[in-house]
Amino acid sequence: VQTNDRLAPPILGIRGGAQIDKAHGWVAIEDEGVWLERQFEFYVNDDSSQIDVFLQAWQTDLEVLVEFDDVRLLEGRHPAPTDPSWPDAPEIKTAPQAGESLIGKPAFDDPTGGAWALGINASVTDGTMQLISSEDTSRATQSIDAALPPGPTWILSAETYVDPGVVAS
Repeated sequence: VQTNDRLAPPILGIRGGAQIDKAHGWVAIEDEGVWLERQFEFYVNDDSSQIDVFLQAWQTDLEVLVEFDDVRLLEGRHPAPTDPSWPDAPEIKTAPQAGESLIGKPAFDDPTGGAWALGINASVTDGTMQLISSEDTSRATQSIDAALPPGPTWILSAETYVDPGVVAS
C-alpha cells in the first residue's frame, strides 16, 4: 500500500465471515509516499462460506492518491513482513502466558517512541505518550507480534488523562 498523504491512509480490511472484522489503515509520518506491506491473520467462523476483503481510502477534501499493488489471501500462517531496517523478521509468539504483556516496552521511556510508531502530534515526554488534538487525528500505534487464538477473552487496559473538555479514546 502507499499514500501520498498520511492523513488519508490506505485501508485493507476483512469482514463478513471473519470471527472479528479487522482492518489496517494507518501510516506513520516518515512512511508517507513509501510502499508498505500490510498483513494480518484472521480466523473465520466455523460456518463461514465467504468473507469480504475491502480496500478503502478515507473520505477527505484533500487531493490524495492511495495505491494498492497486490492483494493476497493465503491459508495458514505465513512469515511476518520484513523491513529493510530490520535484520530479521520479528518473532511471532503464538499466545502469551497468563499475565504477560502483549505490548512491547510498555513504559514510555524512549523519546523516539521505542516500539511505538509516532503519528501526527504524538510524542513521548517525561515518561508519558502525549497525543495533541488538532484538526488532524493524533495517534501512536504498535503492531502486536502475537497471533492470538480464537476463543479466550483478551483484556487491554490503559490509564489515560485528558484536558477538561477534550474527547479522546
